[in-house]
Amino acid sequence: MPYDMKCLIDSNLTVNANCGIVGPHEFVGSPQDNTSAPYGNLGGAFIINSSATITLKGGAGVSGLLFYRKGMTFPAANESAFAGTAITADGDDVFVSKCMILGFNKAFYSTGRQRQRIEYLYMDNTNGIEIANCADISYIRQCH
Repeated sequence: MPYDMKCLIDSNLTVNANCGIVGPHEFVGSPQDNTSAPYGNLGGAFIINSSATITLKGGAGVSGLLFYRKGMTFPAANESAFAGTAITADGDDVFVSKCMILGFNKAFYSTGRQRQRIEYLYMDNTNGIEIANCADISYIRQCH
C-alpha cells in the first residue's frame, strides 16, 4: 500500500484465514495535535463506514494502519458521535498490531474466539477492546 493511500470501506470487508493487511506505519501517531488533527488525510488509512466492520478469519490480522470512522471529526461533542465496530474477530489467533483506531463504539470485538494478539494499539473509541467467552489466553500489550 503506498504511503499516501486511503481506502474507503462502505461495506463489510473480510480478511481471509492466515492473511494480513500491512500498512506503511511502524507506529501511527497524530499528524498535528489532538485538537485539530486531520486523521482522515493521513496515508495508510482505512476510512470505515459505521455500518461496516473488518472481519478477521483465523490467523488473519492487520498491522501498521489507521482505522478511522467515516464522517468522524475531533474533538467529538459527546459519545453519540462514536458508532460501529472497527474490527471483529471471526477466528482464533487473529492479530492487530501497531495500529490506531478512532471514532467507533468498539475498536475490537471478539466472542467465542481464542488467543487474540493485540499489541501497540492506540484508540479513541467509546469502548476499546471487548473479548467475551474466550477459552484460551488473549495477548494484550501496550494498548492505549
